[in-house]
Order: sequence, then C-alpha cells, then structure tokens
Amino acid sequence: TGAGSFSTAGGSAPVYVVRAPSNLSATLSQVATVLGVGLATSPSGAPGNTSQHFSVNGKGYSGSIYISSGSDYWNIYATPAGPTGPTGPTGPSGVSGASGVTGVTSGVGTAVPTTNLTTASASGSTGVIGAAGTTGATGVTGVTGSGGATGPAGASGGSGSTGSVAATEAFATQALGYVRALGNYAAGAPTQTVSAGVTTIDVPLLINGSPSDMTDSFDFASDGTLQNASGSIFSLTTMATYPLISPAAGVSQISVQTQMLRRIYADGSGGPITFNSLATTTTTSNLGATGTTTTGNSGATGTTGASGVSGVTGAVTTTTLSTPATVVRLTGVTNGYATYDMVGGWMELPVYNYTGTVVDGGYHVSFSVVPLATQYLNFAVNTHPIPLGAR
Repeated sequence: TGAGSFSTAGGSAPVYVVRAPSNLSATLSQVATVLGVGLATSPSGAPGNTSQHFSVNGKGYSGSIYISSGSDYWNIYATPAGPTGPTGPTGPSGVSGASGVTGVTSGVGTAVPTTNLTTASASGSTGVIGAAGTTGATGVTGVTGSGGATGPAGASGGSGSTGSVAATEAFATQALGYVRALGNYAAGAPTQTVSAGVTTIDVPLLINGSPSDMTDSFDFASDGTLQNASGSIFSLTTMATYPLISPAAGVSQISVQTQMLRRIYADGSGGPITFNSLATTTTTSNLGATGTTTTGNSGATGTTGASGVSGVTGAVTTTTLSTPATVVRLTGVTNGYATYDMVGGWMELPVYNYTGTVVDGGYHVSFSVVPLATQYLNFAVNTHPIPLGAR
C-alpha cells in the first residue's frame, strides 16, 4: 500500500554498460599509486586469473583485486611489522683480549607512510565587548545546612563507536580526492564513523547524479595514516535512454519483478530453480449420475436391450493460501542505479528504491524495482548464488 502518495510522472533515464579493466596487476598498482602507498613487486596469482593478491613481509601494505559484476573490486590494507631478527653471536676474544664482532641485526620492512592532511582555517574577528551592567545588591546569606554524605564514584563507561554521520573533517577531503583521482567518478556526500580511534569515510559513487550500488571506503588512524581502503574500478558506456514508468506504477512491479528474477536462476542443469509455494492445492471429485440398463423382452429369440450410459466423473480444484499475506505500507521512494546481469552483459540500470513498514510487524523493509517496461528487461540466466541487482 502507499502507491497513491508517490508521483505519477515517468520521465526517462540512460542505461549503461559497465566494464572492468582486464589487467588486474596494473589496476591495483594504479590504485596504490593514487593512495601513495607501495605494494609487493609481484602478485601471487598467475596472469589471466580473475583475482590477484600482493603481500609484504614486515611493515607495509598488502592488497587484493578481483573481477565481479563488471567491475574490479580492490582492497589495500596496512600490515604490522614482523619480528626483529636475532642478534648474531659475539666473536671470540683475540690475543689482546679484544671483543668479538657483534652479529648483524635483521631489518624491518618499509614503514607505513603517513597521509598528508592539510586544512585551511582562519580566525574570525573578535566582537565588541558590551558595557558592564550595574552590580546588584548582595542578598542576605542563608543558614548553611548540614552536609550529606558523598556517594561512591560510578565506574567509567567504555568508549563506543559513533554512528554514521555526515563527514566534515580533513579525512573526508582526502577520501574525496582519492575517489576522483581513481576514476574521475562523481562522488556523493561522504559519511563517517569513528571506532577505537579509527575514522572510516564512505564515499558513494554517483551514476547520472543518483546513488549507485558502489561505494569506496577509507580507514584513517588518528595520526592520518591510511589503514585500509576498498572500492571499485570500472568504466561506463551509455547504451541508450529509456522511458521510465512512474514511481506510483512501480509499486505494482515489486512482486512481478521478484518472480521474474527468481525464474531466471538455473539449478546447474539448465533448468529453473524451484521455490516453495505458499499455496496448497486440493482436488475434490464430483460423481456423475448412475447409468441404467434396460432388459429386452424374453421371447423365443428375444433381443437384449441396450445398456444405459454411465455418468461422467467431474473434478473441482480449490487453491488456498497456507500463510496470510504480509501487508507493507510504503512511505518513501528514491532514485538510484544498480548492476544487473543482462543478456548483453553487465549493465547499470535505473532503479526505484522503496522503503516502508510491515503493518503487523512494525519493522522496516525495502524493495528495488527497475522502472523499465517488461519488454526491455532481458535478464541473463544466472547460475551463481549472488542475487541480481545486489553486490
């Protein structure tokens, strides 16, 4: 319910083909350069693999990258220093009693670089001090009551993590610079969370001005050191601009598209995946009328009468729901983009993202609908357990 409160205007939006760079090693090296960190010189995976991993011994940065849903997904993270090597034994004393040479201590990996953070600030001018008011007369001092006993001091609570809020610090500026340098992507408003002294900045990637299903994320230590970063590398090519159904009309497509996406999964043998139905079917037989037989007259050569026709058995099928329907009151809808596996390849399609509340349960739910006419939705058969339209 709730479609009546949404717009009945349709409009149009472009559809994009999304492609991932094929050279994973070069792509991850490019990301590391943008972030200002160094990786191991060679990956663990062989060329042509769908994933690569770079690791370091000691203090430095490791990273990984893999192809999925038309994008390269990357992750670069700081690794701690390894243990210091043992000191070599002291050499034997010579004739003059000189001390032996001390063994060489093994080295430690490259130190993690610190991200340069600069924020301009200016002091505002001091306002004029107002005139001092007249001092009032001092009142009579009352009698001092007896002092009560001081209660015990309560224990200090532990530090919790902050919820996601709009990012306003220098870390957000640094993260936005990373995102734009990585692919000249349009970046949405960053948000931040703080936990155990680490600030996480999430930057949503925009497509055609709307939030997509892709976000780049960066973790900073309190001194500005980059601890972890992850995101996507991809390219978009405009396929065509399509007419959109209205947000009000899209509500009726929630159930339709859910069933449509279910049908295009395969069980590995090429057949569709079957889903348990909420309906149960029973069949009740109705008996037809009983036929009659007529006996002929007996004579010397009397003839036998014809047999009566037997009645036909009818059947009535009744379908009933085994569970009651769940009623959802939709309260909001926003525009966005999401990745879908189509016959022509992975594509970023416009979506309506609905939010609402289950009437009897009170909990919140959400749905996504591709607001294109059904004849345009040529989904590919998917044999993987990853839901289409979700990363």
